[in-house]
Amino acid sequence: FPSHDTHEKGRTNSKARTCHTRRQGYLGSEMLSSIVSFSDPETNYFELSQEELLSDGVIRLGKTIIDDLLDRTLRKNLTIGQVTTVSEGIQTGANSVFVFDGQPDFYDELSKKEQALIKPFYKNSDIKKYFYTEKNSKTILYVRSDIALENEFPKIYAYLKSHKEILSKRAQIRRSKQAWYSLLWARDVQLFESEAIVTSYRPQSPAFAYKSGSFYSGTDTYYITKPKPGFQLKIVLACLNSKFASVWISIVTGK
Repeated sequence: FPSHDTHEKGRTNSKARTCHTRRQGYLGSEMLSSIVSFSDPETNYFELSQEELLSDGVIRLGKTIIDDLLDRTLRKNLTIGQVTTVSEGIQTGANSVFVFDGQPDFYDELSKKEQALIKPFYKNSDIKKYFYTEKNSKTILYVRSDIALENEFPKIYAYLKSHKEILSKRAQIRRSKQAWYSLLWARDVQLFESEAIVTSYRPQSPAFAYKSGSFYSGTDTYYITKPKPGFQLKIVLACLNSKFASVWISIVTGK
């Protein structure tokens, strides 16, 4: 139902009056008249602007307390990327070479220095709300391009050399100056060894976990680090795991 117009900088924004009735079944003309005349006690009435009526291609006939809170949050326009740094996990380009179920078969043959390149590797399904499954089932051979592998890590070099044909054919390796034996995107090691919030790329339901030690994972995991002044990661964690954030995320993602 048309209501009234507001004018802002020469632009007309018509208001619409809408209603949502709780009555069911055959109502009859008298009851229908009561509803559309905005006098029925069993019907909720709203007044929405054009922007509110048609939001992201969806027609909304009313507003709830949640809608109001979400609108206020949106107007604040403060994203997680503005108060922290968000990064992806490791991209190997060849999981079959770098990722193992448990320790690799040749682990006991390696020197202590070489064994230090074998890191615990977590799946995104290991991440729960506030915590993660510490007993990981996988490991990753964490090799960066700046490592002098042949001289300092000869047995690992020999292992990777046996897969050189696969590793050399990775697209990023062919078009860059990276060493053929390195991970495609190893990221900064501090990302995996220091304080961070971790979450799955596409979780079934929002779940953010805090970690302070070693946590290596792939591109199906996001790391939230480096809070800006005035923010703390554990406070950010509590906000992200809150019921309000869960509602916000479900509406934004359509899940």
